Amino acid sequence: MSSVPASADVLRKGQATISDYDAVAAGFDAGNANHDVSQNMQALLKPLLADAEPGMSPALDILDLGCAGGRDLLEFAR
Repeated sequence: MSSVPASADVLRKGQATISDYDAVAAGFDAGNANHDVSQNMQALLKPLLADAEPGMSPALDILDLGCAGGRDLLEFAR
C-alpha cells in the first residue's frame, strides 16, 4: 500500500492550509510591519561571531528558507 496521498487529498489539504494562512495574514502583517528585528539579528549573530578572531568579522552567508515575509532577511541585506 502506497504512503503517498491521493491527488484529491493533497489538493484539499493544500487548499485548507492556504485558507488558514489567508485567515490570519492581515493581522500577521499588521503586527510585524514596524517590528524591530535588531534583537532577532543579535540572537542569530552572537553565537556565530563568538569564535571570530579578535578584530576580524567573518563573512557569513544566510540561507533564507522562505519562512514568513522575509522581514529579517531584508534587514540583513541592508
